[in-house]
Amino acid sequence: RVSKGLLLPLGITQCDLVEPSPRLISSAPDYLGDQYSSQCRYFCTGLQEFTPKPDYYDIIWIQWVIGYLTDDDLVDFLKRCAKGLRKGGVMVIKDNTCESEAFVVARDDGSAT
Repeated sequence: RVSKGLLLPLGITQCDLVEPSPRLISSAPDYLGDQYSSQCRYFCTGLQEFTPKPDYYDIIWIQWVIGYLTDDDLVDFLKRCAKGLRKGGVMVIKDNTCESEAFVVARDDGSAT
């Protein structure tokens, strides 16, 4: 949703999507539609294995995935991402947290945080 609703409309000319689920990554071009699907590259792999191209990205957006990585895998992934950023590039991490509960279930989509 971030690629279609934010990054590509803002003028990002190429977007790399990384997703370990073959079902989800194969449905991404249809979701993005003709307007944006050709601007994307699709990587069916986990973040533990993904290595961004060095000095390549202006922005790396990481959303709703870091909780699925081990601490060591996360640290290694973030280090690889840092090497993938161009000078002046930014890394955005968006994840959900809970302050007072062990987890929270979102009623609209059934996701647990």
